[in-house]
Amino acid sequence: MSRHSDVLLRVLQSSPYIVAVWWDNPDDPQELHISHTGGNINNAVILPADMQNLRVVSHAANELKILTALHTATAPANAHQACQDEPIQLGCQCQPQGANWVGTAGAPVSWQTPEGPRRWGVLSNWHVLASGHERIGRTIHQPDTARPSFAALSDWQVITPSGTNHFDAALADARIGDFHSISPDVLELGHLYPTTTRATIGLPVCKSGRTTGLTRAICTAIGAAVRVSYGSFTADFEDQDVYMPPAGPFSAPGDSGSLIVTQGSKYPVSLLFAGNDQITIANPIHYIADHFRLTFDLWPT
Repeated sequence: MSRHSDVLLRVLQSSPYIVAVWWDNPDDPQELHISHTGGNINNAVILPADMQNLRVVSHAANELKILTALHTATAPANAHQACQDEPIQLGCQCQPQGANWVGTAGAPVSWQTPEGPRRWGVLSNWHVLASGHERIGRTIHQPDTARPSFAALSDWQVITPSGTNHFDAALADARIGDFHSISPDVLELGHLYPTTTRATIGLPVCKSGRTTGLTRAICTAIGAAVRVSYGSFTADFEDQDVYMPPAGPFSAPGDSGSLIVTQGSKYPVSLLFAGNDQITIANPIHYIADHFRLTFDLWPT
């Protein structure tokens, strides 16, 4: 975490109009970037007294929102929305039992359980797999009632509206009976590199998601403080990765839960969870890997 992250949180929390704050260079900051919804920066932001001399670059923006989509019974717009036969390639849409939304089943992972044995399954967001009914065993489906579930909710980290968060993630066990219901491949990406890496400014990345499919972007900021709308509440996050596409959208509603990887080598970097029409926000994957003790190893033996 950057030694300047506490400054970013103070700026974020100084005004309800601010949605994201980041440094041009977290190690040697020269400019403070503020993304805000309040029109003129002077009306939107009042910097604390000890920050009045900072060089500020303002960005007018819409609020940041989680990127789920309401499920409607329409023809699939791409392969990521089509129901697959098992083993299912991830990067596809998923829907938890009892939910009216869809998101992305991001990537195959394995993780160490407190009880000892490793499990194999799906990494996505808390707000995709668990929100509204946090129960171990909650089934995860492709949005087709004629097909069986392909995973069951196993672990999650609840978002804290009153505190500061680092990630929005949940795991679903994909072992159904004596076989695994998911493939070690991700749609349009194939195998992932088993070792994670950290985002750096200028890093070219891509992701495979339910709505926009395979898209590419550049990391424009790391260590950002952001405020995200969950509909019924907002939550602050620190030390987040920010991405912008060179052309066209990088993400859209329904892409929550997509894994962001480096282009070419496919090192896991971040977990996509929020955005607006300008930027995409993602959790650094090392927070999630450390918390859940997960890896991106290929199919376990």
